[in-house]
Amino acid sequence: MIEYLFYLGLSVLFIYAEPMIELKRLLGFKEEEYMNYGKVKQWIHKLIHCLFCSSLWITLILSFNFELSVIVSLLAYILENKLK
Repeated sequence: MIEYLFYLGLSVLFIYAEPMIELKRLLGFKEEEYMNYGKVKQWIHKLIHCLFCSSLWITLILSFNFELSVIVSLLAYILENKLK
């Protein structure tokens, strides 16, 4: 259970923490310029700004456990819908 919360918290920080938002902007992924991007850059933009997607990939890369990744991403999806 603690492992689920760790990866969920890490994913939330990746999406909503101010230093990470600034880093994404420095790398050229700005929300206001999304429509001007090519298809590949739009796809990458969606991956690094979506809590559901980011939590799946962050957990999968760090833990190499697909089942854990799916559970964490579903928890992230539920959390994101509660935050809206």
